[in-house]
Amino acid sequence: MRRLITVLVVLVLLFVAADRLVVWFAERTIAQQIQKTAELTDRPDVAVRGFPFITQALRGHYKEMDVDLKDPAVDGGLKIDSLDIRLRGVRITLSDAANRQVDTVPVDEATAVAQVSFASLNAAAKQNLVGTRSSVVFAPGGAGNRLAVTGTYRSSGLSAKIDAEAVLTTQDGDLIVELAPGALDGIPRPIRRQVSSLLKKASRLPDLPYGFQAKGVTVQPSGVSVNATSSTLDLHR
Repeated sequence: MRRLITVLVVLVLLFVAADRLVVWFAERTIAQQIQKTAELTDRPDVAVRGFPFITQALRGHYKEMDVDLKDPAVDGGLKIDSLDIRLRGVRITLSDAANRQVDTVPVDEATAVAQVSFASLNAAAKQNLVGTRSSVVFAPGGAGNRLAVTGTYRSSGLSAKIDAEAVLTTQDGDLIVELAPGALDGIPRPIRRQVSSLLKKASRLPDLPYGFQAKGVTVQPSGVSVNATSSTLDLHR
């Protein structure tokens, strides 16, 4: 009996070791494929959850997978500092990943948290205003997801200092920056419309990458945190 127990323990340990080895291979292979397809500078961190893993790999269906991306590319000039993705019900075969045949990843549910620093927001605003002499800078505002907006409007010999508040919200999956009521009361009335157009242009934010739709946003001291969802992970930009 003791010998049988010993054999069973050894078999279990071998199974666990083999299972962890397959996990390591799968995580590395999937990370390499995501890096290539999504055109990332750095390889993402991929963690596959659930035990045993071997049965998931054989079926090509994984219960849960975490993918952490650094500096993912976004059209429109905005830099996302980090994108932490959680996938549930992932359908991808190891053979497809190993053969680099994965462009989209069907999932039952995909959620993500994107972190965007104020430095990134201000760099995007500067790019949005290329060709003008005006400037806009965003910073943390008051309560309720408010942004402090400062800068200078310059056009045709006219200039005005900007010191206003805006509210960052989500609408139809997009991030929206809206001026707070009375935000431009300190601007001369004849140029308020021009200043309002300038701020809309500076705060124009691109879509989130990989098919994610913004569902909630929080303004923090260091930047903005965006919660998003998607029904699939589209690795192409």
